[in-house]
Amino acid sequence: MSLWATERKLTYFSIVIVFLLIVIALPGYYFLYKPPTCSDGKQNQGEQGVDCSGPCKILCPALALDPVIHWQRVFPSSAGFYDAIAYIENPNLGSYARNVSYEFDVYDQNSVLIAARKGTVDIWANKKFPIFEAGISTGERKAAAVTFQFTNKPVWVINNLTFPLVTISNPILNKEDTMPRLNATLTNANTDFSPIQSLPLVAILYDTDGNAIGASRTVVDYLEKNKPQNIFFIWPVPFSTQVAQKEIIPLLKPIGSSQ
Repeated sequence: MSLWATERKLTYFSIVIVFLLIVIALPGYYFLYKPPTCSDGKQNQGEQGVDCSGPCKILCPALALDPVIHWQRVFPSSAGFYDAIAYIENPNLGSYARNVSYEFDVYDQNSVLIAARKGTVDIWANKKFPIFEAGISTGERKAAAVTFQFTNKPVWVINNLTFPLVTISNPILNKEDTMPRLNATLTNANTDFSPIQSLPLVAILYDTDGNAIGASRTVVDYLEKNKPQNIFFIWPVPFSTQVAQKEIIPLLKPIGSSQ
């Protein structure tokens, strides 16, 4: 066979191969190819773990810090009922977790469990905040201590959210010897005219050593822009020690989130 004939066959063969690649292989590749995502079960596209960090919104567990529980307390509210509070901090800058389960366990003076209360909470980024549970029934048994724990591992989402702005001014504690009442003025200080709805607030009172000696909760149903509103918190009995510090914490939700 001549060299020319051989080269011609090779040329035809190459044309056929290129045709098959264009007509069959390339469409097949694009049909079967799946671009990397944050839910494909693989570490790719610059992720720092499987489907986390990098371009993904979920923070990798190895990079996440557990919420800090600074303290927990239990206070009598009425006969056979107690309020429990825990003071929490999110040390993860720029990430939050939603619907994190928790539990308060209330014990008597003999360290016997007498009541429990479960709930869920949203842990927003860069926040210190209280978790408050009111009206925990203990029957005829007296509460002496409480423990608090998170009962599931938070899933941290990377996002810097925007929160509405409120100011709290003129906190004044009255009737300390009978039924203490803390009054203050709450103002919606947002730059737009959006109202704030269903805003819970928690007040905490501290003694001279910085220990929490009382806590109370209220909810403002509707707070208009630039219309200061009086808020108040009450306690059923006087405190056993002098109140040295007052803290009122609005439990704000990010702008645009569901209430």
